[in-house]
Amino acid sequence: MKRTLLTGAAMLLAATTAQAGRTNLINSGLWAVDYYNNEGKPMCSMTATKVWPNGAVGTAQFKWEPVYGLFTHVTKSNWRIPARTQILMSISFDTGAREGTGTVIEDQHGGSTIETHVADDEAAGFMADFANAKMLTFSFDSGTEQPWVTTMTGSRKAAAVFNGCLSFVKANAPTQPGAQSSSQPAAPTQPTGKARVKDDGGV
Repeated sequence: MKRTLLTGAAMLLAATTAQAGRTNLINSGLWAVDYYNNEGKPMCSMTATKVWPNGAVGTAQFKWEPVYGLFTHVTKSNWRIPARTQILMSISFDTGAREGTGTVIEDQHGGSTIETHVADDEAAGFMADFANAKMLTFSFDSGTEQPWVTTMTGSRKAAAVFNGCLSFVKANAPTQPGAQSSSQPAAPTQPTGKARVKDDGGV
């Protein structure tokens, strides 16, 4: 089954790699895996969406692209946080939290986005934990935002296709992952932080 999933994703990527925009590779449980090709800049992404009783919508995304490597975006539609604010947060798969500092990269009407990076030497273990976990938790060390907890339904298939997307991009992109980018959740609820002076690492 894993070979079939990867083969299907590779065929779809090969057929669409010259096109611009987004190509959905698989929807597996809570997770959608997509390939992006914007202006010749390829990226692989896994996304899960969470809806709160008050109508707020949150997304958790795990992304990879050749320059920055593996990174995460956490967005909520009712967050209004100034850009470049640093947010202390952690990501947990079942047990064992990875703690780090995220940076707000957007403050728009669609909500704010917190970005964190995963070090290149930790990416393989991070993805293995993603594939095998039953639960995922995002925790915010300050502010009023409660931890996000979601099941990992479909994560194993999603991770297999995501890794296949990475392999495809690596084989077809001239640049390999390297130095991390220097860019990095009041009412109703959101994390709080301080304005970023320097991004000193990731999750």
